[in-house]
Amino acid sequence: MSTSPPPGPVLEDTSVLLLTFRHGDFVREAIHSLLHQSRPPGELIVSDDLSPDHTWDEIQAVAADYDGPCRLVIRQNSRRRGAPGNRLAAWQAATRRFIVYAHGDDMALPHRLERLHHAWTTTGASTLSSDAWHYWDGTRTDRNVVERCGDRAIGLEELSDAPFMPHLLGATLAMDRAVCERFPATMPPGDRGPSPGDLVLPFRGAMLGGHYYIDEPLIDWRRHPGQSTARYFHLEANNADAPREALETFFVFGLLQRMRDIQHYRQSPHDPEKARLAQRLTFNTWLKRVSLWAGARQRLEAAGWTQTWS
Repeated sequence: MSTSPPPGPVLEDTSVLLLTFRHGDFVREAIHSLLHQSRPPGELIVSDDLSPDHTWDEIQAVAADYDGPCRLVIRQNSRRRGAPGNRLAAWQAATRRFIVYAHGDDMALPHRLERLHHAWTTTGASTLSSDAWHYWDGTRTDRNVVERCGDRAIGLEELSDAPFMPHLLGATLAMDRAVCERFPATMPPGDRGPSPGDLVLPFRGAMLGGHYYIDEPLIDWRRHPGQSTARYFHLEANNADAPREALETFFVFGLLQRMRDIQHYRQSPHDPEKARLAQRLTFNTWLKRVSLWAGARQRLEAAGWTQTWS
């Protein structure tokens, strides 16, 4: 008999977007971890990107057995849309103001939603992130953020001056839906690589009401060979410059999108000084990343190495 306390009231203003692709071995755990939160979401959107494995069968089975207070919506794209397109489709299906991202191979700790929602309502931040456990073969290993800094706001200047911070892990993101409505959607070239959401979305939040980091692991970020991050950044290549090129391309695209967002922000009557600061810092950071990416690319071409993206 379970001794865990009964769940608290549903968070009626919260939508969780659970994105899946080839997560058949993990998705049941992922869904259950969200439906059985200390405070369940008002709405859970499970969006599958036409997985070729048994992911969709698992999703349908869980949905058929669920009889709880959360509004559970399951959907599948009619064609592959890539991670950014699938995220956009899930967001378009969501109806609540507070949006929490999740993935079909990760597990939310039981109080994740309650903790995020409390921070959102008490700080006024537009975007939030948290720490995460690295989860290998059923075991928690280390935390994603090594240095402890406590719960804190991450300001626009600190965020703009870096291409990426581990405190902004995309798998942990949550946000006011204004972040999605205020800026136009974006896709990476060819929809083949992962969208740099962890570079772009916290930046948008910092431009609006601010970004807030919770110095506590709220998810088990499952690491496995099929994980999109592992597949994209740790290529099985015989040239050390291959993962570097992939990483720098990711950074360059994310920073380019940041500059587009700044221009979009400047078109409306917001804080012009904030826009000028963000533009200066982002442009300087972008130039550094372009130089690093070009160097890796030139060394790969000189070695005759090519990579087919899939």
